[in-house]
Amino acid sequence: MGLAFLLTILNGFAPSLDMASARDRVVGILLGNLVVYLIFTGIWPKSAVADVRDRLARVLAALSRLAALEPAARAAALDDAARVEAEAEKACEQLRLLPFEPASQRPAPAGIARLHALIAETRALLPPLMFCPGQEQGEIAQRLSRASAQVSGTAGGAGTDGVADAGPDAPGSLAARVRHIEQLAAR
Repeated sequence: MGLAFLLTILNGFAPSLDMASARDRVVGILLGNLVVYLIFTGIWPKSAVADVRDRLARVLAALSRLAALEPAARAAALDDAARVEAEAEKACEQLRLLPFEPASQRPAPAGIARLHALIAETRALLPPLMFCPGQEQGEIAQRLSRASAQVSGTAGGAGTDGVADAGPDAPGSLAARVRHIEQLAAR
């Protein structure tokens, strides 16, 4: 809009008193905005939730790779740890864009809350996974890999297979956090 205004005013050495060119440019810009809106909401819609799910799948895959490493090697795997934080932050940014989507493309508020909780849980899992040694890390790596497949939609089976079959975990433990991530990913 500013460029159209400047091109209208700076037509020559003196300001033009003819408003037809200004009107035509403003109408053209508004018409272009309307056409782009109609294309991206009706013909070729893409919700931000799809990007959030892709990013969460990458976060869970990176956490799975970290869990598969030996405890001594985990502290040196800063690339995967940085990937977890960067992708989680980008997923949060995408969720902040959801209010700007048409209501027909937006998920239910419960689905948005679930995605927020999943991001928070994956972020909370990173420090204990990086710095706390444990024997069950191979199993946790497999569980995180399955959760990644569920979030991205490539899981072979639906439901909560393997989520509720283990015994109770201590609240705040690594296994409890992974179980909560699995439950959030399975919904």
